[in-house]
Amino acid sequence: MDNPRPVLILPFFRLRPGKGALAFWSPDGAVEVHPSPQGTVVMELDANRLYRTVRALSEVEGDDYSSHLRSGESGVIPLVGTSNFVAIFHALFVLIDAHQWDSSALTTIQLDELIYRQVVLLLRSFKLQKNVEPQELSFKHQLIDELCAKLATRLHLPIALKDIEALSGISARGLQYAFQERFGCSPMAWVREQRLLVARDCLLRGQCTVMEVAVSCGFGSSSLFTRYYQTRFGETPSGTLKKLCQR
Repeated sequence: MDNPRPVLILPFFRLRPGKGALAFWSPDGAVEVHPSPQGTVVMELDANRLYRTVRALSEVEGDDYSSHLRSGESGVIPLVGTSNFVAIFHALFVLIDAHQWDSSALTTIQLDELIYRQVVLLLRSFKLQKNVEPQELSFKHQLIDELCAKLATRLHLPIALKDIEALSGISARGLQYAFQERFGCSPMAWVREQRLLVARDCLLRGQCTVMEVAVSCGFGSSSLFTRYYQTRFGETPSGTLKKLCQR
């Protein structure tokens, strides 16, 4: 008899910003899916790979959580809690569409690894929501939010993970865990996202050249800035300025 394959069901039509979106988790795959006109995303997962992902994520306590996965506990999981998994899964689906379902491209960017990691973090987040006092979570979020406020004033400066460690007094591993739990990304990915948002705002105001924006937002070179910018916004910085001039 084949080993059961865990299933995560996402109501695709509910994947939009806001609270209330729910997913359904079945660790043994014992679930019947009825099609709906709005659409449902059914993720049939490889149990062995799921456990490997648990072990690979340093921020996850592998033994305890593996036991939780094997418990056979099915149920409904909120998609908005300690992290906004609505935004996370929506971004993954946008990424799939952007690559036009090209399997070779999706393999190159290791999309399957991204999905497995987010599924593990979703399940772990749900476990934490049930076991951690709300006051404790609120305090943790406050510390990270205060750190982010400090980082936001330093985006024009070179920032490495060791600098964030020094600024926060939190170890690199602790930072990786805290940012993944809070924002669904690493500390450096958060910094890059903030820089890109500031850069786009500057370009849309038309007050700087591409090079000036790249330097003022802390990017080491204009070519690196252009690559990140195009990946994030679907157009080059110079393309944004050109569209602004045509208005």
